Amino acid sequence: MITSMIHKAMDSRASVGLTLFLLCNCGALAQVNPGGQMTRLGFEVGVSYEGEPIAQEKTVCNPDEWSRSIDWGDQTPEETLKSSAVKTYGDGSAVPKGSYVILGGKHQYNTAQQYKGTLYIRQHCLDTMPGTRKYAFPFTIEVFARVPIQSVEAPASPIRRGDTVGLIVKLEGPAPLSNTRVFLEADKAVFSNIPQFKDVPANASETTVLLPVRRNAPAGDSALNFWTDPDPAARKSASISIAP
Repeated sequence: MITSMIHKAMDSRASVGLTLFLLCNCGALAQVNPGGQMTRLGFEVGVSYEGEPIAQEKTVCNPDEWSRSIDWGDQTPEETLKSSAVKTYGDGSAVPKGSYVILGGKHQYNTAQQYKGTLYIRQHCLDTMPGTRKYAFPFTIEVFARVPIQSVEAPASPIRRGDTVGLIVKLEGPAPLSNTRVFLEADKAVFSNIPQFKDVPANASETTVLLPVRRNAPAGDSALNFWTDPDPAARKSASISIAP
């Protein structure tokens, strides 16, 4: 009888010890929720922000499986996005904990309106229980129509080779929260370091585009094209005269 009571007490203590062990260690095995949020809340119709910062992600663990994607809220397929973090998805290594920039993809909105989408982050923390979890971060963004170009002002006098010419692009109204993206086309034989586009900041109605003239540029007139809308009828032209 006494022996039986001793065995029951020992079994009870073992059970309590095992329970305490599990309680103390389950935290070490649990996933730690990441953070995610959109940092660009204004987009422009027909513009892709591929490779540009649009959101931020944060991890307080060391993920060995980690990726992010986005549902843009316009019935298009979920898009996988890149970030400034070193890509380590299922390769056994881990990303250092910290904050990273999420870069835009190829997606473009077709209609100016408000959209409700979701940013997703998939994560598995190193040395935790198996299984990659998907975390959702809802967002609301505004998509704006393009603001047409009103005029382009270019210097009237000839520009010397090796100088930099400044052209002032004026919009028909102030740029919205998304900024307004002005695209340009110029002769690469005349100008160097030609940007693909220049953004007019929110609430501004003009921007200056600087173009260095090559030292071996041919003399004569050189035409440049500017547009915010891809419709050829919406393009504005300017002409620069290169001195002999």
